[in-house]
Amino acid sequence: MASSPLAEKIRASQDFEERVLGLPRWGATVIVRSPKLKTVDEVKRVLLKHSDNPAERQAAIYDLFPRLVVECAFDADTKMPAFTADDMKWFPEKHAEHFDEIALTALELAGLAGDAAAAAGNSLTPSPSENGATS
Repeated sequence: MASSPLAEKIRASQDFEERVLGLPRWGATVIVRSPKLKTVDEVKRVLLKHSDNPAERQAAIYDLFPRLVVECAFDADTKMPAFTADDMKWFPEKHAEHFDEIALTALELAGLAGDAAAAAGNSLTPSPSENGATS
């Protein structure tokens, strides 16, 4: 069955919210877009599933963090994705501040920042000591 004209109009709309973030540590600016419905649903499931266990909830949010950054960060100049799935391999080698900013902004645009930030604690990325790295 063909979609209705209204469904086609909604499908064609550009309905993602955006926020421009300056990232001084990187000397870059990105556009953060709200995550897709599938990702928002996954974040909600994680928050609900682990609501009674803060440690598991935090770990589950950490697991979603790289995907949020890849899905939601776009180059402010080219409007192209800022990262690819392959880039996630080197994320742990970098300072967490801007990755956290991108992920938290994406969650905020989806209306989930308060719950996810509370679940994640002070940072969405493990500290170097939690990763086994040394300074």
